[in-house]
Amino acid sequence: MSQGSVTPVIRRRWGRMESVRAAYDVPAYRGRRITYLGMGGPLSGHIISSTGSHLYMRTDDGRRFGPLHPCWRIDYHDGLGDRTGRPTPMDLAWANA
Repeated sequence: MSQGSVTPVIRRRWGRMESVRAAYDVPAYRGRRITYLGMGGPLSGHIISSTGSHLYMRTDDGRRFGPLHPCWRIDYHDGLGDRTGRPTPMDLAWANA
């Protein structure tokens, strides 16, 4: 019996940040400036990592802060430091509460 040619299966392993971006449709990239607007906020800093579906940030004063849900009270900044201004569904729910 002939084996023939076998096409290898290539599986793509997503990084954690990529899975967060895909799942929540947010611009979460390591090093991106964000402002957390929840309890104890606002806190500004940059994204340092993610675990599962949550983000961790390093605040401007050097503290590690998290876990943060990518859609809950997070303001993502563009590369120039300006706020993107795109509210998430959770932000809209809080505004209407």
